[in-house]
Amino acid sequence: MIVKRAFLFAVATFAVSAPLQAADVDELNCQIEGMSDTELVGVVDHVVEQGDPGDSRAAPLVRTLADCVRRHGWSAEQGELATMFTLSIAGQSGTSEILTASNIDVSKIEDAVLGDAVFLDAIRSRDMSDAVIESMVDRHISVIEEAVSGQPNPGQFYELIGQYMMFRAMAEVAAEQFAES
Repeated sequence: MIVKRAFLFAVATFAVSAPLQAADVDELNCQIEGMSDTELVGVVDHVVEQGDPGDSRAAPLVRTLADCVRRHGWSAEQGELATMFTLSIAGQSGTSEILTASNIDVSKIEDAVLGDAVFLDAIRSRDMSDAVIESMVDRHISVIEEAVSGQPNPGQFYELIGQYMMFRAMAEVAAEQFAES
């Protein structure tokens, strides 16, 4: 239950940043609500480890997607966006947990992502190329360096921070596009 509450809290924070109505939040919770805590932990691990799509830990996504499509009458696009949102929330949750456990404050990193219109526009157009990511990192290198200052080996966190930024942006865009669909 603790895992599910953490996911639902992450979803609830989107009501502040994305133009979601209560019904949209309830629908976006559908896949999360349909999984057990054990399945949610498996999905988080699968996403953070960038597991293979055939990995059994991803199976709950397929099962819950079918249930949610049936329950809410989602189109194929809405199903894709809801799954993108769930995967992104899983990745955001997992990377945030690791970073926070290492005393890295993700709030400034999140602010940088949500304030980066260029990066969010690239995600909206599904452009997640190396050039887009490098450009985003270049724009926010001072925030990233500040987040890892004081760490004995700050370089070990750069990739994880990049993943967090990508997951956060993808979740934001998926929620926004779901609300518009």
